[in-house]
Amino acid sequence: MRLLFILLAHLLITLARLARPGGFRAVAAESLAVKHQLLIMKRSQRRVRI
Repeated sequence: MRLLFILLAHLLITLARLARPGGFRAVAAESLAVKHQLLIMKRSQRRVRI
């Protein structure tokens, strides 16, 4: 139940960001930044295991 509440809160925040001027670009840029961080984290995990 708690996770559902968190998911809905994130959805509402994202919709609010999209409603602002330039919101789509801001959300897209944030999404790309998060994807880049995940790639870096995965790369560092692979190096540690070797």
